[in-house]
Amino acid sequence: MSVTPLGRFVVLGVGLILALSLALAVGVTLFLQSYLRQPPRDRLVPSPDGRRVVRATINQDKANPRQYLCVRIRIEDAAGRVEMDEQTGASHVMRWSVGWSGNDRVILRSSDIGPLGWRLGPDGTWKPLPPNDPAIVEAGRTGPKDD
Repeated sequence: MSVTPLGRFVVLGVGLILALSLALAVGVTLFLQSYLRQPPRDRLVPSPDGRRVVRATINQDKANPRQYLCVRIRIEDAAGRVEMDEQTGASHVMRWSVGWSGNDRVILRSSDIGPLGWRLGPDGTWKPLPPNDPAIVEAGRTGPKDD
């Protein structure tokens, strides 16, 4: 059976369209993978009085697999000095949010490890809040907030 010139043209055209479609799909896939692998941006939440900021970052260090891609909380004063730095163990791929409860408490709400909190003590150091602290209890009831 012989193929006419028009038939050859159609077969070549369909082949070309399929090759271009495949190349486009591979290109889009590679672009999306590189875009999605970008480290998340820091979340900065100023205290109500503006004297401090809580900075939530995602741990990119692969040295400790249990902490890799987990939320790290850093509290800084207005001059940028670090007052507290805590690796939380909350996975960044789960829902989480961070915020202030007054000017002296920071609350992390996490859907995988639950709420955590810290309070500024009279000596100027940040200490973990106990699980029965009213701010922690409320955070456990409400869960992570959408940012």
